[in-house]
Amino acid sequence: MKRILVVYYTQSGQLKEILDDFIQPFDSEDYQITWHRIEPEEPYGFPWEPYAFFDAFPESVNEKPCALKKPEIEQEQQFDMVILGHQPWFLSPAIPVHSFLQTVYAQKWLKGSKVVTVIGARNMWIGAQESIKRSIDKLGGKLIANVVFRDRTENFTGIVTIARWLFTGKKRRVWGILPKPGVSDKDIGHAHVFGELIEKNWHEKIPDALQTQIIDAGGTHLSAGLMSLEERAKKIFKFWATFIAKKGGPGDKARRHRITFFRIYLPTGITLFGPIILLLSSIFNLITIWRVKKRMAYYKSIRIKN
Repeated sequence: MKRILVVYYTQSGQLKEILDDFIQPFDSEDYQITWHRIEPEEPYGFPWEPYAFFDAFPESVNEKPCALKKPEIEQEQQFDMVILGHQPWFLSPAIPVHSFLQTVYAQKWLKGSKVVTVIGARNMWIGAQESIKRSIDKLGGKLIANVVFRDRTENFTGIVTIARWLFTGKKRRVWGILPKPGVSDKDIGHAHVFGELIEKNWHEKIPDALQTQIIDAGGTHLSAGLMSLEERAKKIFKFWATFIAKKGGPGDKARRHRITFFRIYLPTGITLFGPIILLLSSIFNLITIWRVKKRMAYYKSIRIKN
């Protein structure tokens, strides 16, 4: 019997729905499945209170851990495969997820195990996944596959619909016109297809063979324009995160003014500069198409840059 650990963090419950469908092919006597939901000692509320959302920004980007509740699973348990469900916060891993990866539990459970990452995202996930890749490698795990579930809505429409969901908790059509936010019910109900690929091929001896199958099945969609936008935004976010963190940690009143400035800057930058950057990136990507394809192939892969 193979032992599988499913580790995840979710606020809205969407990622748990994805994983429930994803894990179906392993529902047999050949597998023993253990679930662990990552829980912070001080929960991040959902829907978000706006200031709390932006107050989480520096620790997300700088990957400063929060305190987590002790898992009910024994630390010494070992698993043949770990399925790690995660979501990006501000182009970085969600605080509870990167906090978990800094615990002794992660050290024990991932070491020597094959790892599959399952991402629930709006549309930008490469920065978060690069960090997760490095953490898995550092912990001695072997990443064998990554599957991305995303909001398929056009970028700027998605910003509006996701923001409404985050701050109201209402996952439904906006004003009766804009689409429902988040990963579609159809895609959630399709998650088991990727689980089937992994169940059949997780012992593949060729390192990238399983991930190639997932890519071919549409499991890692990536837009060239959004890739370039995220690469640039990641550097800007790092500057702001460092700037804010210099005034203290989460909830510190000394940094409220800097967070307020960021709250103004972010929507302004997205509205005014986002379209311009996307346009220029698209033009530049056409000129350097071979480099773009190389970068896209890397981000879709399970490889890690040296």
